[in-house]
Amino acid sequence: DYCGGIHSPGDLDGDGRAELFVGCDDGSQAPGAAYLFYGPITADAELEHAPGILRGPGNGRSIGGDFASGDFGWVVAERTGRPWIGSGPVTGDRPIGEVATQIAFPSSGGYEGNAHAVDGVRDTVVLGVPYSQDRAGGAYVHDGTDIVWWIQGESPDEYLGEQVRAQDVDLDGYVDLLASSRIEGVVVGFGGPARTDQTGWDLRFPDATVVGQGEVLTLAFDEDACLFDGPVEGSPGPEDATSCVVTDPLGSTFRRVDEVFTADLDGGGTDLLFRSERQWWLYREPVGTTDRSVWTASALLTSEDIYVQPAGVVSLGDQDGDGLSELAIGYRSGFGGPIGDVLIVSGASP
Repeated sequence: DYCGGIHSPGDLDGDGRAELFVGCDDGSQAPGAAYLFYGPITADAELEHAPGILRGPGNGRSIGGDFASGDFGWVVAERTGRPWIGSGPVTGDRPIGEVATQIAFPSSGGYEGNAHAVDGVRDTVVLGVPYSQDRAGGAYVHDGTDIVWWIQGESPDEYLGEQVRAQDVDLDGYVDLLASSRIEGVVVGFGGPARTDQTGWDLRFPDATVVGQGEVLTLAFDEDACLFDGPVEGSPGPEDATSCVVTDPLGSTFRRVDEVFTADLDGGGTDLLFRSERQWWLYREPVGTTDRSVWTASALLTSEDIYVQPAGVVSLGDQDGDGLSELAIGYRSGFGGPIGDVLIVSGASP
């Protein structure tokens, strides 16, 4: 199985430590699986010894490619079908249909194929369906009970929804939908009580290439990783960002930004991680200042194995009791390579 996809659903068992989902989805006829490990995670572990294991339905319906969580519970994506939504802890080795139900899409929503990407925050799940409608794609918003509104792609091969995020972009207290588009860049639909059924996007970042993860709105523009702290309007680009990180700490340029993640890892403010190909870079915000021009940087992890592909990063909070947040970094295997790993990186002071 193609393992290494990761997600933290938070603290499911109430012990104050975050849990970790690890997904194995090889895209073949294998059922795939989602392995749940309970915090504190402080030692090596094998997938088959996970306290909770969810198995996919099989027959090409492989699960574990993506995850989301929030007040609604947790969501596990299925490669060729509708995603599964459940809640609470999972123990034992069980078919996912025993503990979760599949999300129903509206017949008027043009849904075809699988929810390729999912994300969630508070009481909202967002679902990306990039292969529907001649690959025009679409992105859907679920309120924990039903699909309530959505955005559809307007052109064939737009692939709207390859990446989706749930985030309050306009800072009005309501969760908004961000979705990537190969034609439009990154588009935003503003949420709110009046939003129902299908409507178009309200804002777009025309040159954005990657939607970041974390509490701060973060986007990649090819070689720039940029943070937007305040409300945005129009068609913003890197020049409208609060700050951008452009080069690595050794002074050489990298080819592109492939993933972006923000979190407060050390209590000193927002820290930014971005991946360029097989290398993760970590930028820390110095304690006592919000001046990001004096951020310190270091190379975090590099994979020299040509078969291994980085597959995301999540914050696990403090797992070992030292007051600092740990990171989980997933590495998927490529064709002919090893199964893949999830590495836990211990927190460190600035």
